Amino acid sequence: MKKLILFLAAAVVCFSAGAQITCGTINAGTTTVTFAEKSLKKKTLPGVFSVAFARQVRFSSGNLQYLPSSGTFIFAENQYDCLVNSAGNINRESTRPTQTEWIDLFAWGCSGYNNRYPWWRNNLNFSTNYVSLNWGDRMTGTKANYDWGVYNAILNGGNVAGQWRTLTQEEWCYLLSGRTNAHKLRGKAYVNGVLCVILLPDGYDFSTGPYTESAWKTNFINKYNQTISLANWTTLETKGAVALPAGGIIVQDGSIYCEDNNPSYGIGAYWSADLPYCFMIQLSNFSDYDYEIYWLDYKLPDYGCSVRLVQNLN
Repeated sequence: MKKLILFLAAAVVCFSAGAQITCGTINAGTTTVTFAEKSLKKKTLPGVFSVAFARQVRFSSGNLQYLPSSGTFIFAENQYDCLVNSAGNINRESTRPTQTEWIDLFAWGCSGYNNRYPWWRNNLNFSTNYVSLNWGDRMTGTKANYDWGVYNAILNGGNVAGQWRTLTQEEWCYLLSGRTNAHKLRGKAYVNGVLCVILLPDGYDFSTGPYTESAWKTNFINKYNQTISLANWTTLETKGAVALPAGGIIVQDGSIYCEDNNPSYGIGAYWSADLPYCFMIQLSNFSDYDYEIYWLDYKLPDYGCSVRLVQNLN
């Protein structure tokens, strides 16, 4: 199949996070977002997913988002929500530390720890700003705080730091191809107009709908441009399905690769906990593959990619 080859380089800048956030109203540019008390409950999806032998996780209910002006992290309201090429993601570097627009594409390890701020992007010298990191480093042990979910309180994710984490590259691979029936438990579809990779949980029961196993394979594994209605998506989500929207990738010059400006592709990438690897979504209308894993070039940690956090199953 054809592949989009991205050659990347860049950098980023920072803020110190981790503060407790209380329920209230946050000004998000022209939109005022009010968080109800129910929104402060942990937003963990019900589905259980194997990411290694004898290791299972549950996913957060949406991609990570960040508001620089208030230092607030939240999970997106819906799984399929992504900001793509909105102002928050593509504003000039000089305005990003105090901007009132949300961000959902982050450079690797920019949790706010050790001067790697969530709004940091690509105009600083990489060797200077990543001096304490080496290729292959992982967001664990002494480097655990580079993980967004470890270092930060997430407003609608329990509002306490240390409750979430980022999957490793081995875990992404196991989830997508190593767990039992992995090839049957993934697909791709438009949900509410957004192109997504769909992951079904371990032991998913097709007999209870909304699709038979045959229909799932025909429509969402072997085809590219099918749509899941919101009614059917609600059923899938209730049964534990995860949707990973193709939310674009910010490259070195600050521009974004996404379906909006390249309709032949649905492109997105999700960071792993390993520097500098990510799970790359590249869905195309000439491909019958529903995902690809890219081992990223050493210049790529400063690219803007999506973050989806998980919790270990107790």
